[in-house]
Amino acid sequence: MGKIKATVFIVAGLLLILSMIPNILHREISPTGLCIMLIGIVVAHIPVAGIIVENYSRRCYSILAMAGYGVLILCLIVMAVLTVIMVSASHDNPKNIPKDAAVIVPGCLLQGDIPGEMLQNRLNAAESYLEAHPSAICVVTGGYIGKYTQAGVMKKYLVSKGIAASRILVDDKSNTTYENISNAKKLLGGKRDVVITTDVFHEYRSKFYARRLGLNPYAVPSITPARHYIDAWCREYLAVLKAWILKV
Repeated sequence: MGKIKATVFIVAGLLLILSMIPNILHREISPTGLCIMLIGIVVAHIPVAGIIVENYSRRCYSILAMAGYGVLILCLIVMAVLTVIMVSASHDNPKNIPKDAAVIVPGCLLQGDIPGEMLQNRLNAAESYLEAHPSAICVVTGGYIGKYTQAGVMKKYLVSKGIAASRILVDDKSNTTYENISNAKKLLGGKRDVVITTDVFHEYRSKFYARRLGLNPYAVPSITPARHYIDAWCREYLAVLKAWILKV
């Protein structure tokens, strides 16, 4: 393996590992984050493995190298296509959103009895929408994380921001995005127009489930904290593929 190629693999592997350090320092490392670190370690050691394989059999090395590059190119193409689809789904014209559309806030990480930074951003987006639409109601969704339910913590947060408790419906049983949307629909009764306040990467799948359940979803995206970008987007690529295949 040439020095330039070897350097590229080593640098790429180290960047993947280092990208997860902020999450570890904030004690918010996810299973996906651990997988990314493991992939980084593997990628960084590819030059060593390449030397061993090349010394053993040049023909075998050439076949493996071609297969590896093919898989890498395919993954990059799939990620690029999914990124375009996901970003496009998060850009709805606010003028097209019905004035009485209900808000659905999917659950996310907690820090004890307070929302994590990503969840706070989702709730802040919901708060802004609810303040601009006084007749709209909101469904907060999410089951237990430790001692507290995501929905319970979310309602407490919105109330502390001045949103009337009577406008907030609670689903504290759901544990997946599909369940978030499905349980929210049950609480909303016959109301079909909904606004989903979640991260850009999460809007497409949330709207995908909402449409399958007979709702008319609109996106009001929130800001994703920088340290969550890599693990959140990588996890969502897999989740979208799963949603397409399994429909849940």
